[in-house]
Amino acid sequence: MAEVYDLLFGGPGKESLAGCKDIILQATQALLTNDVDEHALFDYGPAVGDPEVRHQLAEFLKIQYNDNVESDNLFITAAATQGIHLATTVLMSKDAPIFVEDPTFFIAHGMFQRDYERRVIPVQTDDDGIDLDVFERLLQETPAPTETKYPFRRMLYVMTVHHNPKGSCLPPEKCRRLVYLARKYDVLLFGEDVYDLLTYTEDGVPPLRLLAYDNKEDPDYRGHTISNCTFSKIFSPGLRLGWIETSPRIIQMLRDCYTTASGFCFNHYVSRVVGKALELGLVQTNLARLRKLYGEKIRAACRRLRENQTPVSFMEPKGGFFLWLKLPENINGEKFQEKAKAENLLVMAGSQASMCGNYKNFIRISISVIPRDKIEQGMDKLSELIRSFMPDDNTDYLRQRASAYRSSYHYCITTANAKHVPVLCFIYHDDLLAGIGN
Repeated sequence: MAEVYDLLFGGPGKESLAGCKDIILQATQALLTNDVDEHALFDYGPAVGDPEVRHQLAEFLKIQYNDNVESDNLFITAAATQGIHLATTVLMSKDAPIFVEDPTFFIAHGMFQRDYERRVIPVQTDDDGIDLDVFERLLQETPAPTETKYPFRRMLYVMTVHHNPKGSCLPPEKCRRLVYLARKYDVLLFGEDVYDLLTYTEDGVPPLRLLAYDNKEDPDYRGHTISNCTFSKIFSPGLRLGWIETSPRIIQMLRDCYTTASGFCFNHYVSRVVGKALELGLVQTNLARLRKLYGEKIRAACRRLRENQTPVSFMEPKGGFFLWLKLPENINGEKFQEKAKAENLLVMAGSQASMCGNYKNFIRISISVIPRDKIEQGMDKLSELIRSFMPDDNTDYLRQRASAYRSSYHYCITTANAKHVPVLCFIYHDDLLAGIGN
């Protein structure tokens, strides 16, 4: 059976989940062998989550974020997907429009449109993230409910740290302006922060989450922001456990809704086990291991693409799972995806991340599933397939494309590769090899 190179799935591989059994076993034994209140452990849990679990989680996040986190602002969920469901169904009326970035997490805009039958408006992005001038214009132009019992008349689903699929982080000045617009236009800012803790810098501290810019010390503070998080990326998706960090008024809305009243804490027992794992430092040790593993994999992937002089352009992310590759303009991402699948290479066409079908010459690749020792082979296979779509002699094409970058880059056209196909290399003016592109 031919080997499959999975560069598609944004979840853990076997390497990532190694050791989870021992963590759960150790935490469970510690939880059950102590003088535990059996009734409290196996009954319905407190609506917002067990106080000790939220305390351990807050202490964990303070260190990881290098920022203040209050346990009273945490609400335990059954992972990030439920966070989306709660915000969409509990915090605003059905006629409130939902804005999404273009591109965005492809399942999210499908959930909003198909599952919840909401009006969804895409907002274009630039290299940094969401284009805020366009966003404000759309806020002004898009009808929103004028009379509603809810405090929010619109919602923005946004990723400001390690974006999926782009891998970018929104600059602080844009985060501040987003909060300003949210307060001005009654927008719920739904920050999808599932990759924040997978930061591959030396200290591992991510950029500030959007919630941190919604400062409660501001005179016009009311609390417009949600930070939606999960243990799925940093521990195990099978646990179905996550949390929302948000303002007191949103916590109250989540606590008092009928959905919560029906079952109280959504994953109480598992949260108690993970809370004990946090107390014992087991989640922290596992997170450090994952950062090292994923960081090595994403750096290896970028390095190999450069070594292969692959005719794509990309930004090397500082966290998350994904590389967002711009292919030469003559390559259609959907056709490339089909051809790649036939050759046992799984990737995602960029147009799938756009509800408008944009980004036709982009693909998203994920480093999370493929084993570390297969990364280079996967990138070699990807590079070879991209070149198979190129004309036999593409030197004139590359020279034409390079002219657009003369002001910012040095470039050269080289045939120093296995197939002796002309390839364009971009080099920043500081003479560091920055990337390969069309």
